Amino acid sequence: MKSSRLRGVTLLELIVVVLIISILSSIAVSVYTGYVRRAQIATARATIHELELAAARYQIDTGEFPLSSSGTLLAPNAPNGSTSAFGGTNGCGYLMVCLLHSDSGDAFNPLSLRWQGPYLEVDEKNLGAIDVRDADGDGNNSEIIPITAATPLAQICLLDPWGSPYYYVRSDDYAAFNATEPVGVPITETYYNPSTVQIFSLGFDGTTPAQPLNGTGLDDIRNF
Repeated sequence: MKSSRLRGVTLLELIVVVLIISILSSIAVSVYTGYVRRAQIATARATIHELELAAARYQIDTGEFPLSSSGTLLAPNAPNGSTSAFGGTNGCGYLMVCLLHSDSGDAFNPLSLRWQGPYLEVDEKNLGAIDVRDADGDGNNSEIIPITAATPLAQICLLDPWGSPYYYVRSDDYAAFNATEPVGVPITETYYNPSTVQIFSLGFDGTTPAQPLNGTGLDDIRNF
């Protein structure tokens, strides 16, 4: 009768197994990350389209597009130009006020009887307050800060899938807010979407070229 011996796993074999598992795990994570990013991009594009349609419906009813940027006062108590001191195209707080609450800030007592909103359905988890005054002094006046009971409505923005605010400016304010300008293309207009609105997301890297090229980064998502 032959005797049998148990063969142990060598260190080399163990290393090979761990290496194979690591490679398969890396491939799985990469594929998953790619799917997640594509889903986020699709969500941002769909949201921008919804915002564009909502702004157009608002314009049809009231005769003008929602106010640009974000601020600390309810529109129209703060003149449009006053918000440019907070960094030009800065979030979409006034857009949210106009679409959800009317430009009086009170959906039950709109300034215009022609207002027929709300024009948009928003999940509260997708909202954040934009620090228009750069409270921490780091030079970034587009940071997201917690919403509190004292947060002005015009400071509350809709956030993209990466947690940054969508940026919005209407054509009436393009010059005052340094809206995005075409560069290196044969377009006669000074700005993209010359008679409507510009809306964009910073994309997954959370950055964008300086004004007036906002929204033109390789990963930025925009309606122009």
